[in-house]
Amino acid sequence: MRKNSAYPLPQMPEDEQMVKAITDMYRQGVIVSERSAQYIFKKFAEYSKAEAELEIISKGNFEFDLHDLTGQRFDSELREHLDHLSIGRFVELILENSAKARQSAAAIKRHQEHYQFKADVFDWLRSNMQNYKSMDATAEAIAGKIVPVTFRTARKWVKEYKDMQSAGRL
Repeated sequence: MRKNSAYPLPQMPEDEQMVKAITDMYRQGVIVSERSAQYIFKKFAEYSKAEAELEIISKGNFEFDLHDLTGQRFDSELREHLDHLSIGRFVELILENSAKARQSAAAIKRHQEHYQFKADVFDWLRSNMQNYKSMDATAEAIAGKIVPVTFRTARKWVKEYKDMQSAGRL
């Protein structure tokens, strides 16, 4: 008997080999469909943020056709990459990220007053920072007087303001 390799493969009945081959092909398809869903979701996010690239075509007699070229390219990507295996995952990605977007918007709304306090402090620092010898003295002047925040928060904002000023971002 002649050996084909150093490690002979165990013999499987033909049915088991066929089942294994089909299972492997299915798993490979799931991996590919996950990649397709991720790719289309990325394109969807880009399309949602992008400015529409429009083309206006005159048909004569003051009639025009308006074409959204960006949308047409996105439609082409959808047709190429979405199928019955990847569409479910694509929808899951949209739902997951829309929940994150809603949560983010809610957090921004919740902290809006805090952001306004910080903007007020930065405006105040622009005209009054030079009147104080230290960041602690500046923070004491702010805390509870300019805006209703603690000394620690005011001190952090003063440091952030100074860092931004020295970096040339103000």
